[in-house]
Amino acid sequence: MSTWTWTFIKPENLSKKQIEKLLEYAIKNCGGVYYSNYKKHGWDYELKHWLDMHKENYDYFVHECGVPESQMTEEYLTKELKEKIDRCETNIKYYNMILEGKMTFREMLEKTKENDITNYGYNHDFYVIKRKKDIYVNIKFEWWRNQKDSPCEFNTVDSLIEEVKTSKWLSYYDDEIKEWTDRSELTEKLENKLREFYGNIGDNNFIVHFA
Repeated sequence: MSTWTWTFIKPENLSKKQIEKLLEYAIKNCGGVYYSNYKKHGWDYELKHWLDMHKENYDYFVHECGVPESQMTEEYLTKELKEKIDRCETNIKYYNMILEGKMTFREMLEKTKENDITNYGYNHDFYVIKRKKDIYVNIKFEWWRNQKDSPCEFNTVDSLIEEVKTSKWLSYYDDEIKEWTDRSELTEKLENKLREFYGNIGDNNFIVHFA
């Protein structure tokens, strides 16, 4: 029971609600614990926490993770933490610019990428894939699930529906009863919901895979 549904959508085809949810999550979780500590307690507190954590786990980082000793010095770690925090501050500034209508989601992704765009992901706060020289963003909050692995990716409504018809375990959030519903096969109601949801995005503007 470990298979999940993964939906990726071209930045321009994300709905306003999807963008707002993605940005809300990113702003809340940007940088993880180190940035959260910095915002709550300030630079001195988090720097000490950061240095102590690396000191206490020195052998693990160096001997098990292969981190060079030169990257475990206080000077290097201090510089690294500052760069991470500065990156979070910059990213959040861009996220708010999207919410204010001053930047598109695609523009933000290009500005916040840390390395060359790879096959899977280039931003800490969003799961992005590249296919056929374009990018697709994982919407993160799925409303349905197909419990059947597939090595294929689906980018049209009809191909997706045909695949889902072969599943023996499906679930989705039913807005009418306000809870998740399990099904052993594709029902007319779920098919209509899938056709409406992905049809509104448009063929070749999304990618779905099950893994």
